[in-house]
Amino acid sequence: MEQIKCVIFDWGGVLIDEPRPYFFRFWANKLAVPVAAYQKAHLPLLAEFETGRIDEKVFWSRLCSELNVAEPQNSSLWREAFEVEYRPREQMFSLAEKLHNNGYVVALLSNTEMPSVKFFREQNYDMFDELIFSCEEGFAKPDRRIYQIALERLRIEPGEGLFIDDRDQNIEAAKQLGLQAVLFESIDQLRRHFNRLGIRH
Repeated sequence: MEQIKCVIFDWGGVLIDEPRPYFFRFWANKLAVPVAAYQKAHLPLLAEFETGRIDEKVFWSRLCSELNVAEPQNSSLWREAFEVEYRPREQMFSLAEKLHNNGYVVALLSNTEMPSVKFFREQNYDMFDELIFSCEEGFAKPDRRIYQIALERLRIEPGEGLFIDDRDQNIEAAKQLGLQAVLFESIDQLRRHFNRLGIRH
């Protein structure tokens, strides 16, 4: 097994609490529709939004048309949800910072949308050497092309990277490309995995 030089984190569900349940409730309340109806209209539009093929204005236009409700007046209801419901896991960010300080390359690889990216960059996290967002690259996990982009950007061999995500399909795709990968469950589980791999944390 190759020595780990780079640790690649997912964002939602790993570095922060999985945001969708909170966001779905927030947006459903804003549009005055049931959460289940909101979710049903939201999910078919997500792939295009996450890969940058539509912007937020088009997203809300299509979604509100599907729900037969007025479009939101707020220019970025997406950002408003982040400002209200963003729930960072401070211990996880501290862990990423410790890895960075110990000489590991630390990266973020996230399926996300442009307003989310803007919010993330405004947090001024300084422990990440590389940020790879699906909406900027045009590909989303588990598409192997986004992992290839990450490897090229990070200038590592697949076996030198450890990828951390909370979704099985994303972990399996990473492994198929040769990355070492672990399905995130908790920070304690992740620390134990680091210990087994000899990662200084």
